[in-house]
Amino acid sequence: MESFFALQLDYYLTRSMTYHRSGCGPTRDVFVTIALTNNAPAFGLPAYVNTRLDKHDYPTQPGDNRTLLDYYATSGAQLLSATLNDKPTTVAVQNDLGHPIFRVDLELPRGTTQTLTLHLSEPAGKGEPLVWRQPGVTPLAVTYFSQPCG
Repeated sequence: MESFFALQLDYYLTRSMTYHRSGCGPTRDVFVTIALTNNAPAFGLPAYVNTRLDKHDYPTQPGDNRTLLDYYATSGAQLLSATLNDKPTTVAVQNDLGHPIFRVDLELPRGTTQTLTLHLSEPAGKGEPLVWRQPGVTPLAVTYFSQPCG
């Protein structure tokens, strides 16, 4: 996950990810849920923290943030669907060294949580999932389930 506006507000960002993989055939069914919460205070932050440099045609309040969320998937993974706060959404698909990257531009109003869920089909693999954690003030909270296959 990478923030590209109001970087100072990332201090108030909490992040969590749940990864659930099931199935034992040549492909596995995967649900990835990523929640980002903006805990910025309503008052007391200096202007250099709250100033927005991006262009937008909607109103914003002090403490609102905007972030670019990238999820790097397993090589060969296919996106089946995506929801943002339980509503269907579109996701940009890119590629890096054979890994699909699913990207969403998120507005994070102060005091809210945005929850992205990706439903993927991944090639079967062995072992536990590898989770790369981008450093942040608050560490990424990760929970995962991977159905064991004989």
